[in-house]
Amino acid sequence: GLRSYLADTVEGYARAARLFEQSYQSQPANTRALAFLASCYLNLLDNSQKDESVVLTVGKMLETIKGRKTDLAETLIAQVEFSLLTRAYRAAEQLIADYTRTRKYELEMYYY
Repeated sequence: GLRSYLADTVEGYARAARLFEQSYQSQPANTRALAFLASCYLNLLDNSQKDESVVLTVGKMLETIKGRKTDLAETLIAQVEFSLLTRAYRAAEQLIADYTRTRKYELEMYYY
């Protein structure tokens, strides 16, 4: 799914979403797959009408991720994208600042 995700196209995000959803369905503890799935949905929203049900679904996904107390770059990326979508710009900036204050940049962050 990552190769499709990194294609940064509508088709790539749609394919990646299917693959990440399969991965998450088969391994519900796979937080990375859930974060990428949320990110795919958010990127697909950029190219369609903003469907409130999708926004609510992604919000629930992110709440699930927060509850797991994971510390992955992928979860940060999904949270920042969601904050930007909901126009919480300062919150997005703060998420990045908090993340980088305690860690060195990971390869995923250079892409983002």
